[in-house]
Amino acid sequence: MRPTKYLHNVNARRWFASGVLALGIVLSGCTEKPPEDTFIHRALNDYILPLQGNMAERSKHLAELVTEQCRGLEGSEAGEQTLDLESLQAAWRLSMRAWEQLQAINYGPINTKNLAWKFQFWPDSKNLLARKIRPLLSSEQSLTPEQFNKASTVVQGLSAIEYLLFDPSLNTQRVSSNRMCDLLSLQSDQLQRHSASLLQDWQGRYGKQLNRYGPENVDFPDAKTVVAHIVDGQLSLLESASNKKLADALGSKRKKARVNPYLLESWRSQNSRQNLQANLASVDLLFHRAGLKRYLEKSGAEPLAKEIELALQKAQEHLRADHRSFFQSLQAGNIDNAEASQQALSELAGLYKHPLPKALGIQLGFNNNDGD
Repeated sequence: MRPTKYLHNVNARRWFASGVLALGIVLSGCTEKPPEDTFIHRALNDYILPLQGNMAERSKHLAELVTEQCRGLEGSEAGEQTLDLESLQAAWRLSMRAWEQLQAINYGPINTKNLAWKFQFWPDSKNLLARKIRPLLSSEQSLTPEQFNKASTVVQGLSAIEYLLFDPSLNTQRVSSNRMCDLLSLQSDQLQRHSASLLQDWQGRYGKQLNRYGPENVDFPDAKTVVAHIVDGQLSLLESASNKKLADALGSKRKKARVNPYLLESWRSQNSRQNLQANLASVDLLFHRAGLKRYLEKSGAEPLAKEIELALQKAQEHLRADHRSFFQSLQAGNIDNAEASQQALSELAGLYKHPLPKALGIQLGFNNNDGD
């Protein structure tokens, strides 16, 4: 018969061994995911989907407001009632802000369906908006939704709506409110449909495709490819903000610099400064809330994360430093704040173009906003 002490030792060893095994199983289940996995999940759920949802909501509100106001004009005599432009302009500004925040998501359905131009026609250095829309306003022939969808992208989207709501020349032309309603209804309804379609696509197929990268996924064969698409979208947005939205109007890209405020984005509504603020709000959202900063820190690039954060804050401060619109400032010959803002945006874009991809081990593609 074995001694009791020996049995106690055997049981203790068995208990210890089983405990170690159980602890190993628990710890293996708690193994931290790769930083790419966490970032991609948060980018989809805390960045892409909320911004797509906001665009759908804002464009729906604009379309409903147009419908409500235009319905109130039905049966009224010409000149008897007019549109409440102030409320329509406020709704447009909210839709434009949502679109400016969405511009960095230039991959997925908006790319495969080639919808970007239907949301906004810009740049427009030849003033095609006025040249294309004026004939539609003066014509007595009505447009069906089918005809409008096939019409030039110049007369569609937020820039075209801006022309109708803000262009000062329309006040002197005394355009019929009913005729304005015909065109505004077609434009806002189409904008609402496209926004709802993008949201639905991201909630379904494209969201799953982004999240389920792997060898069988043609578009996203690995996590780094997904990260590269997301970061490249941010770079494209920042280079557009720096190289087009301010640089063109300042003339800084031409040998003989000549300031031209009419080359600003949304100059009719004098919303150019707010557009750039919305662009940076989008960058800020991905960097902080959706975890790009944390991803950089996890990748051993904490100094770069801090540098980007400071550059982002600097650009935001320059845009907030002047309460005047860029259009007002440039018309008056005051270009200091615009130049400082453009330089700050350029510096921020530079960090996204070279140090950031290197730190994350990704390869970015060439985009049309590249300043090289």
